[in-house]
Amino acid sequence: MRDALNQGQVGGWFRFRFDGVNHWLARGLAALINFRCRFGTPYGDQGLFMTADAYRRTGGFPNEPLFEEVPLVRALRRLGTFRSLPLSIGVSPRRWERDGWLRRTLWNRQLAIAYMLGVPPARLARRYRAPVEDGSAGC
Repeated sequence: MRDALNQGQVGGWFRFRFDGVNHWLARGLAALINFRCRFGTPYGDQGLFMTADAYRRTGGFPNEPLFEEVPLVRALRRLGTFRSLPLSIGVSPRRWERDGWLRRTLWNRQLAIAYMLGVPPARLARRYRAPVEDGSAGC
């Protein structure tokens, strides 16, 4: 992180990987998440980092229970270079293992699309925390 910041980056994120899982589906999903982050928004579980100055200039994290990093990352990218480090950070697979890898992945994408369409983050946060199979489908 220090090297990236010393080279003039305003911040960045780490590569995503599932902690303690070496299943082909987990590896494939992690690769897709890492690809999405290059062109879309890396989320907090990718270990976001930035300079204190950049954080202050963006206004920091909004007080939202979910997707709070989206406006911050967008603002950081407007300030300067914000990119991935070649190191990974382990993310707990518990929600994917509980709900099923495909089901949880599709559910997370549905929540992200709903956010982009203007559904309030507080409403989405309640859906995110509930198990997918409990019938809470829909936003």
